[in-house]
Amino acid sequence: MVYFHGVTGAVNRAELLAAGFVDREIRRALDVGTLVSLAPGVVIPRDLLAEDTPEERHRQRALAAIRRDARTPEVRAAKHTRALALSSAAAVLGLPVWGLDTSRVSIADSGRTPGTRTTSRTRLITDTRPPAVVEVDGVLVVSPARTVVDIARTGARIPAIAVGDAALHAGLCTVDDLQNELDLLTGMRGRAAAIRAIGRCDRKCESVLETRSRVELVDAGVPEPEL
Repeated sequence: MVYFHGVTGAVNRAELLAAGFVDREIRRALDVGTLVSLAPGVVIPRDLLAEDTPEERHRQRALAAIRRDARTPEVRAAKHTRALALSSAAAVLGLPVWGLDTSRVSIADSGRTPGTRTTSRTRLITDTRPPAVVEVDGVLVVSPARTVVDIARTGARIPAIAVGDAALHAGLCTVDDLQNELDLLTGMRGRAAAIRAIGRCDRKCESVLETRSRVELVDAGVPEPEL
């Protein structure tokens, strides 16, 4: 059995080859489960996967992607900030990713012309707001309040409310923090959707299931339950 000593997180094939492993060893490790595939071309040693959940899988992908990104000449020479965003930020912050798009790692860049640039593995997002970041696990992540608001303005409503509920319940942000981020959305796409979703968030909700049940009951005309 091959032991992947020195591998500290999610890696791609090129990184494994550079570390001295060969394709035959990689294929065998995938076959027997020593390596776990997180996405096409991205793997992690099973013993480094704390839990086999969507949140943990995307968290590991996101951490590897932003660390790899930081090593590129373009980013090393830049004087602006890149940080994990949207569902990638949510996963690293310990928030649920149920119903969110985790097909790519999302990265916010404070120094580019506003817009989105997408590859098969990453989504690079820019806008005119000043950066709002925190450091988690040694990498920069968009702040919890902005993460909630950005998911609320770009994602499906109930998953966005679930993220907001979880962030408030965990004390990662306050209602005032969310309102401050909403105030920065003037003229930005999705502002109305974000306001509606944030208005439904409740810090008393303790799980995605609880959020879904609460919102779906109210949508069906049932009075909002006491939590």
